[in-house]
This record gives sequence, C-alpha cells and structure tokens, in this order.
Amino acid sequence: SPALAAPRARKAAPKGDFNKLKRTRGKIADTAWKTDDASDEILTCLGVTSRAVWLAAVWFLPVLLSPFAISIGSFRANVWYKLVAMALAKSGAAFIKWGQWAAVRPDMFPLRLCSVLSQLHSDAPRHPWAHTVSTLEAVLGKDPFEYFDAIDKEAIASGSIAQVHVAYLEGHKVAVKVRHPSVRRQIALDFHIMKSVARFVNHIPGLGWLNLEASMEQFSDTIAGQTRLDVEGDNLDTFVANFKGS
Repeated sequence: SPALAAPRARKAAPKGDFNKLKRTRGKIADTAWKTDDASDEILTCLGVTSRAVWLAAVWFLPVLLSPFAISIGSFRANVWYKLVAMALAKSGAAFIKWGQWAAVRPDMFPLRLCSVLSQLHSDAPRHPWAHTVSTLEAVLGKDPFEYFDAIDKEAIASGSIAQVHVAYLEGHKVAVKVRHPSVRRQIALDFHIMKSVARFVNHIPGLGWLNLEASMEQFSDTIAGQTRLDVEGDNLDTFVANFKGS
C-alpha cells in the first residue's frame, strides 16, 4: 500500500516486543499523560480569551444565519445543519463529543440533524502524520520504525480525542491510537468557557431549571477521562478476558 510507511533502515522487532508493549502500556501512557503538553497545565487569562475569540469566529456564520434557519425549513435542513456540524468539528474535542452525543439522540433533536452530526463519530478532523511519529518516538523511547514492522500513514478513523493507525508488530496487525495535539489543553479551556456560560445561564430568571452547570461538570469529567488511553486499553484487556473462549 502506498500509504504504508516502511521502516527507515528497518530492524527486526525483537522477540517478546509484542508482549512487552502490552505489559508496559500503562507506564508508557502514564508518561505520555504527564509529558504531553506539559506547558499547558495552567489556564491563563490570555489562553481563555484567545480560545473564546476563536470559538466566536468559528460560530459567527451559524449564529448569523440562525434566523433564516428558524424560518426556512429547507435552508435549515440542507445548509444550516451542515454549518453547525462544520463548526463543531473545528471547535475541538469537547464540542465534537457533544455533537457525537447529539447524533444518537433523535428523541431530542431532528433526524436530519442527527444524520449530519453522525459523521463526527469516525470522521472528525485528523492530525498530521508528523505528530503521530513524534508522539510514538516520545512514548516508546525509540524510533517507531524500529519498533513496528510498518505503520499505515493514513488514519483509519479519527474521533474527538484521538485517531487510529494500522500497524504491524511481529506479524500481528495492531491498532495504534494517538491523541490529537494539545487535546487536553483544549478540553480544559473549552470547559472553562462552557462552565462560565452555564453559570451565567443559571442566574438568568426562568432558566435555572436547566441546571447547566451541574450537567457540564459531569460531562467534563467524562470527557477528561476519555483522554486516558491506557485506561481504555485496560478495559479492552478485561473485555477480551471476560469473553475468551465464548
């Protein structure tokens, strides 16, 4: 496949590496968790402000055209919903995750909107191949082309938190899941902004019943937990063990 990245001066993967990868996954992921985006642990006023300005720019057109969407059904279904989906995709992990949730709630949202938003489940924006390589180098402590037999350059799927590449290790076909760049910082900034908006809405007479601040707290905890790919891997191991031989 032309998208398959062959190793540079490839070395054969040592025997036992496949099991070693599994045994050390927690340590590797924990290292990545601590070192990834180390400079963005602190939310500065400048960071929040710049993020808010960016989101305002992304959502400017959908908000501007919302009166037409309210009054013209065909425009809403064929144009405005797509603009909303594009804005969600550009807005980052927290917004994409909300779009994914909304896509499976036809009891709350129009079917057409759910259909348009469903693309966010596996076709979220992809990060560059260079970020995948540099991340693997950082967490593996070696050239990933020396570790894997080959890695597919094209991601087979991309979600709000990470994207997945096909790789080969000791003849095994494996999935390599890599977090998007700065995703934790972006989530933190977005929820800082969202919680501020929710707090404001809760103080508007007649809207306190929405309880947005409490629901936002629960949503933010869920999303933050999904950035821990080592936990996801452990859950997959448990799943396989529970259904082994069935």
